[in-house]
Amino acid sequence: MYDSAALSVARWEGFSRVIKYADVISYLHDDPYDVTPMHHNALTPAGVMMLWKQVSGQAGGNEFYSNANAFIKVGDSSASVVGVGQPYDLQGVNVAYAPMDAGYPVIPGINSLIPGYSGGSPTGVSYNTCVWQATFGTGLGNGFNWREMGLDNASSISVPPTPTGPTSQTIPPTQSALPGTGTMFNRIVAPDLTNGWGNKVAGTIWVAVIVISIS
Repeated sequence: MYDSAALSVARWEGFSRVIKYADVISYLHDDPYDVTPMHHNALTPAGVMMLWKQVSGQAGGNEFYSNANAFIKVGDSSASVVGVGQPYDLQGVNVAYAPMDAGYPVIPGINSLIPGYSGGSPTGVSYNTCVWQATFGTGLGNGFNWREMGLDNASSISVPPTPTGPTSQTIPPTQSALPGTGTMFNRIVAPDLTNGWGNKVAGTIWVAVIVISIS
């Protein structure tokens, strides 16, 4: 038996942002022309089940939302986020996928991959937050309004070759990763249902970031 009066309520918070670069040069110089944040985020039913599998140690090695298995997907559906009863996947007709950037996901409170971090607990950084990031290259995710976004895993991902920039910096793939069967953890829908994060055009590079906190 449990004492319902003694129960604590956990709060789930999530948001995303898209960092937009006009071309490869601006990407290599980290000079975005726009940064668009969004909220309206909810777990999917399958994501809730996957969370409990991972916490209880019942998840398989390819079910974790790790650098090797996680990817961010975007679509053009404006169907609303309706909490745990929402769809199991993105609803858009047009959908694109991108694998994790090197070093992600990041738990900022314990990970050194944040600017200026040199050890210890950085001021203002919480241990209850995790960050996933994926880069959509010049030929990926183009030609439709990004209105929804989600974090997915996969039993297998075929990642296209990554070209190298003129300064030996990495340029993101121009084609989509090809996910195997996976589970979408959450779904984010842009409040601006008409334009969403915007319409990505050929030649641009957009970096999608998903931040999830539990308190």
